Amino acid sequence: MTGFTIVELVVVIAIIGLLATIGTLSYRSMQDKANFAVVDTDMKSIKAALEKYYNKNASYPDTAGVWRYAKRDLPTNTFLPELVGDYYSGALPDVKTGNQASLTDNTYAYRSNRVDYKLIRLAPGTTTLPVEASGISASMVDPNSARSARSWGYWTPGGATW
Repeated sequence: MTGFTIVELVVVIAIIGLLATIGTLSYRSMQDKANFAVVDTDMKSIKAALEKYYNKNASYPDTAGVWRYAKRDLPTNTFLPELVGDYYSGALPDVKTGNQASLTDNTYAYRSNRVDYKLIRLAPGTTTLPVEASGISASMVDPNSARSARSWGYWTPGGATW
């Protein structure tokens, strides 16, 4: 009698399941890293535009101490209109993916008092940042304890605790 025993079939199915699980986890990790790379490039370009603005005007774009948020489906030029044109070519980067239910989730946020600024990227909802997996350095994690698990970015020393 030829064929496979039930034990052999179960072993093969278990191995296939294990390989599929490993492949899915690897794909998600690579996807997180790719998404971070895009957002990181966008953040660096906004930061460079802020520094160009500061060098020309001796201040950062003022928000009167309130947060401004960028959100998908809103015109990106309303986020930091002062940067569009001379300091940043084209439209500012926008939020391309994720939950759009809240203006303060899955977005870029900016706050300034002209002397200092804070530019952060908020993760969607209650998502915890995959810091080690994505490449976010510890120095970029938001020092504001209320957001530290879900936001990262750039800031001047005076804007760090906002």
